[in-house]
Amino acid sequence: MESDSGPPIQNLPEDVLTEILIRLPVKSLLQFRCVCKAWCALIKSPLFINIHLSRSRMNNKCVMVNRFIKDENKNMISYHSHDDKESLRVVEVPYLLEPPRFDLEHAKLLGPCNGIICLTDFCDIYLCNPATHECKKLPPVPFGCPEEHDYSTHYVGFGFDQTTNTFKVIRILRWRPDGEYLDYVRRYDVIPPARAELYYLNSNSWREMDAILPWNFYYCPCFALLFKGSFHWHANSESSDCILSFDMSTEAFREIEYPDEANPDGFGIGLALEPANARRMSLVSLNNSLALVLYSDPFGQTLEQVIDIWVMMEYGVKESWIKNFSIRPLFGIRCPISSWNDDKLLLESSSGQLISCPLQDSAQLKEYDIYGDQASIGAVIFEESLVSLSSGTN
Repeated sequence: MESDSGPPIQNLPEDVLTEILIRLPVKSLLQFRCVCKAWCALIKSPLFINIHLSRSRMNNKCVMVNRFIKDENKNMISYHSHDDKESLRVVEVPYLLEPPRFDLEHAKLLGPCNGIICLTDFCDIYLCNPATHECKKLPPVPFGCPEEHDYSTHYVGFGFDQTTNTFKVIRILRWRPDGEYLDYVRRYDVIPPARAELYYLNSNSWREMDAILPWNFYYCPCFALLFKGSFHWHANSESSDCILSFDMSTEAFREIEYPDEANPDGFGIGLALEPANARRMSLVSLNNSLALVLYSDPFGQTLEQVIDIWVMMEYGVKESWIKNFSIRPLFGIRCPISSWNDDKLLLESSSGQLISCPLQDSAQLKEYDIYGDQASIGAVIFEESLVSLSSGTN
């Protein structure tokens, strides 16, 4: 005798079932793969994974924070989503990697891209899907250094190539004779040559790039950014500072010039010789445009800080930079980390606390009960996905 409640949900047409399942979080979908073979095949299918990811981008974004907690000697990843307009709901997830050699204190979070993040201490590199807890350590680079030389990794970038449907990781490094980098520069009055190596997830392999890298590379906190298929860093050429981008599809480097008016006193690059009045910078995505965030040093001579935000209205065109926002007064800000909902910045305070600031009103500064060791906090806007690292593609 048939039940009055109608046919079992397993017998629903696939298009109807898909419309129901794509609204569920990854955790539930991983459980529902065990309902039956048909459900498992549907949830694992590339079409379903892409539809679910597209919906997550529109409706299920949250803030992902990576931070080091010195007192507990651990690194923590956590999701932060809205309970209401005044607070963040914290959902901690187990840290995805803690091998003995990985330097948790200096772990950097890059991405995300299609629900995948990259974690690196600039020695080891991992790709991780925090929603499924899938994690993959990249194989060692097979290319050796010249005899009696060492190398240092300056930059790591990560993204997805739409043309070949695979994730890629780029590493920029320098060879140098054994010894400290600055000792080498002082001794030989020359910067050692830079090179780039590119990893392909679909083949699980590295290749050496032929590109000549004439830039100097300086670490800028919270500057590295994946935007519109290209990864971006701060660099310095013979003539001036610039934004260096690497297109994941064309595998080509490109210089993007800063706005002239944004740099009256010189940018701070973290070297001992930088001027006392140097301004520091971060790079964020704002209203689907590249945005340069300039901020005064919290340890400078003045207590009050100012944040200026320049938006590039046409990507790659220097003349399209427009100064859209100036936030003041601010105090005790170590570094802008990311934009959030296109109407506020996420910031790290000098004490290692996560705070947010509306672009229009610094008086509405909001402090969250989220702390990390100073200079260890990283935050990205994240959407969950079912994308698997085992296939090497979406």
